[in-house]
Amino acid sequence: VEKRIKDAGRTIERKVVTEKVDREKHSEYIRSMIGPGFYSIVPNLIEWKHKSNGPMNETICPLVHFELSSPDAENINNFFTAVGINQEVLLGQDRMSLTLDSPKGKDNFQNEAITISNWK
Repeated sequence: VEKRIKDAGRTIERKVVTEKVDREKHSEYIRSMIGPGFYSIVPNLIEWKHKSNGPMNETICPLVHFELSSPDAENINNFFTAVGINQEVLLGQDRMSLTLDSPKGKDNFQNEAITISNWK
């Protein structure tokens, strides 16, 4: 994954690698930001080395809907395709929206996306 991100012209920032953990209770992973800087339309990277066998592997609130939009949708879609992210970004205002199916019904969360970078 890291090579595809670098080949697509982006950087890996703030990389953290978990060391040996109790695999019954904790997950091992590598996490980092795709940069330069931060742009909330583009996900942070989590590469699972091993998932724990604990209760966090159960889906508590299934994802019903997820949507991203940006005025720079074409460039972001090209980047997503290059690194293997299967998520279309629609043309529009910088925005994120998701709907979860919670025990109390469907909950929708949406907000303007933020950027602290030179992604564009």
